[in-house]
Amino acid sequence: MKKTAGLRARVMLGILLLATLFNVLGALAFYFSNLRLQISFLDAMVKHEEAAFAAAYSRDPSTPLPDAALINVWFPSRSGSEQVPPTFAALRPGLHHDIVHDGRTYHVNVTTIGPGRAWFAFDVTEVENQETKIIQMLTAAVLIAIAFAGAFGFWLSRHIVAPLTALTEEVGALDPAVRNVRLSPAARGGEIQIIADAFERYLERLDRLIEREASFTSAVSHELRTPLSILSTSAEILAGNKRLDERAVKQVARIRKSADEVSRLVTSLLALARDTRHVDRHGEQLIDLREFCEVLIEQHRPLLLGRAVDIELRASASPSIACFDADLSIVLGNLLRNAIAYTDTGLITITIDDRSVRVHNPGEVIDAGDLEHVFECYYSGRNSSGSGLGLYLAKRICDRHEWTISLTSVPGMGVTAVVGFFPVDALDRPPQLEQAALS
Repeated sequence: MKKTAGLRARVMLGILLLATLFNVLGALAFYFSNLRLQISFLDAMVKHEEAAFAAAYSRDPSTPLPDAALINVWFPSRSGSEQVPPTFAALRPGLHHDIVHDGRTYHVNVTTIGPGRAWFAFDVTEVENQETKIIQMLTAAVLIAIAFAGAFGFWLSRHIVAPLTALTEEVGALDPAVRNVRLSPAARGGEIQIIADAFERYLERLDRLIEREASFTSAVSHELRTPLSILSTSAEILAGNKRLDERAVKQVARIRKSADEVSRLVTSLLALARDTRHVDRHGEQLIDLREFCEVLIEQHRPLLLGRAVDIELRASASPSIACFDADLSIVLGNLLRNAIAYTDTGLITITIDDRSVRVHNPGEVIDAGDLEHVFECYYSGRNSSGSGLGLYLAKRICDRHEWTISLTSVPGMGVTAVVGFFPVDALDRPPQLEQAALS
């Protein structure tokens, strides 16, 4: 809505500026045209008085000076003539406009007649007063015209932007979780028909892609779960064979556990593939972080065989969090495997406090340029040999559960990964989580 409001304001401002420009230019054109005509008229009047007196003077030097109410004439060459006022005496020959003398405004013509110079001064004070009134009227007219233009611009801008406003409101109200939604006719009319049609085609294509992805996800889920179920069932049947020795029983138990872990891993990955914004809490468990990390370390100890590397768990607390164990396994497992892969010698530590788990390794540091991209899909740093999916999946799972994840790298100190959680207190545990924890 802010975008259309800004567009409407720009349309209205454009109309207002255009109207202001035309009105001001029109008023200025009228004023200067009137001023030009006025000056031409006054020039003609004083020239006429000058020509009449000069003609009469050439016939009879004793001709009296013109005697009119608004014209004063000074002709010092004639004996007994009045003294020329200093304001006029200082003027050069020619026409002079708006000369103020004794509070009055004059239009003056200084010329030479016969043996001397003559001054013809036409009193234009009333004309100037009328000119002032004309300016005031023009100013008022311009302001009124601008006000009307502003009101008209506001009305016109609303009608011009109305189709875009309707389209913006409908697009803004679309729920990404709802499919097969189309724009209403109100948002498709007018000049934005092409935009609306293009947007509708985009929605249709998006719906088809999502349906195709959902179908693919369902097919993959079925194809993966079927062999895993067979494997798990077969291992369960095999575990009931009394003729197996102790070593074989342990191997069968590992097979069953691995099949269950892969099944949960598939469930988490498929959940991520469907939607990362809506978390289905059904089936979550209450997981003790300390116990989980102990098991995680033992699962990864085979990766340490033949290497001068060890893993140590340091727990100052034993918080519990509600999540799928497969999600937690993906996040912490990726961090631990990365720590093992990039440590040649030394001690890898997993530190647990009441709100976070820290995985620190003293191995290779991450370049500063790579550090800000490590959570991007398919991004591999200069020293990385991975696919660029591990940390990306970990970040998506953290976002899905509203956890935090970060990496810091200090030369000479190694790399530290921190995952922040929201522990579940005993008093805050939902009944289904309490039951899962007890089971």
